[in-house]
Amino acid sequence: PDNEIQDSIAVQKQIALIKESFLKELYNRGVVTLQNDTVYTAIPFDLHSNDCGAPDCYITTVQFQFALGEEQLQFPEKLPFQESESGCVDEETKYSGIFELQEATPEVVIYYAKKLDKTLVLFGTNVNTGNYAYYFEPMPYTITSKNSQTLLDNLDETEHIPFPYRSRILSTLGEKEIL
Repeated sequence: PDNEIQDSIAVQKQIALIKESFLKELYNRGVVTLQNDTVYTAIPFDLHSNDCGAPDCYITTVQFQFALGEEQLQFPEKLPFQESESGCVDEETKYSGIFELQEATPEVVIYYAKKLDKTLVLFGTNVNTGNYAYYFEPMPYTITSKNSQTLLDNLDETEHIPFPYRSRILSTLGEKEIL
């Protein structure tokens, strides 16, 4: 019984660590889970263009995991990930790669996968962006914390910036807010 109590206390401490971290809202919306000191993330990007916000009939899922850390959440410098595309596609595809941490601030975390030329941008809040996560396919610009908001604000006006994938669950009008 004492081991079970200690295990339960440790799990509650880990959950509190996540709930007080940058990933708080991703955890609350169910795309981040915690198991055995490991943070598992699976983001279903189901908005692939700038339309009315209705989910597309296919989903690009980006999955990764990393160790939680004992006292604080620490994003790793290199982050192996898997990307899969499913739904109304001719053939489901799967890719794997390695994200390299470009920048981590209290507001934004930016990872770039050089081999696949993809950028994952995570936001700690959606106040300015409307979303907690964006996934860019080949991008002609380097995304930084200083220019991320400007790029997102000007998507409709700039033809040479590819529209990033978004997740309805992580948008301002996410699933939990609609229900």
